[in-house]
Amino acid sequence: MNEKEFGQWIKSLRAPHITRVAMAKKYECHPNTLKSYENSGRLPDVDYLLALSNETGYDFRELTKQRVIARFSSNNILDLKTVLQVCEGTTEYSAPNLPPLHHDWSAEGNTMEPTIREGARVVYDSSDTDLTDGQMYLLRINETQCIRRIQITIDGGINLICDNNSYPVQSLPKEKSDMLDIIGRVTSVTNSF
Repeated sequence: MNEKEFGQWIKSLRAPHITRVAMAKKYECHPNTLKSYENSGRLPDVDYLLALSNETGYDFRELTKQRVIARFSSNNILDLKTVLQVCEGTTEYSAPNLPPLHHDWSAEGNTMEPTIREGARVVYDSSDTDLTDGQMYLLRINETQCIRRIQITIDGGINLICDNNSYPVQSLPKEKSDMLDIIGRVTSVTNSF
């Protein structure tokens, strides 16, 4: 069962018991989220599977197992036999030594105040290096790491913006944008008081 087939399957389990809109309202999520689970191949979170089990009486472990199978059956990260053995609890499995995607960084300076104060804990996703307008990224500029908000200009250039208005906007024309070393997109910030 692939991801799209899994979505159709969970829809067939839900539909006889509760409408999508009623399910979304009861479990405080948007109906479009459920629609994407059922029609677009987006795999649901485990909490949704628990809610589905609650509504339908279908075994939660089996729902989770089928979700895992759907996730890994369409790629070569894990072989299906290993996935089934792990789901059944018949084998020990150690995940391959993959580099973490989310990393911590301690903010330096006041360039991003008031959003990010000096010493704030910043978490960034090193797998997300495609620039998106308005997002904050950890960057390396001339061997110095810093956080800047990104603004894509109409001609394809990049403006590096500090949230602290005391610092000027730095502009990179399109032809020099490859000089920018993007470490990752900022996903959360914890400021100390």
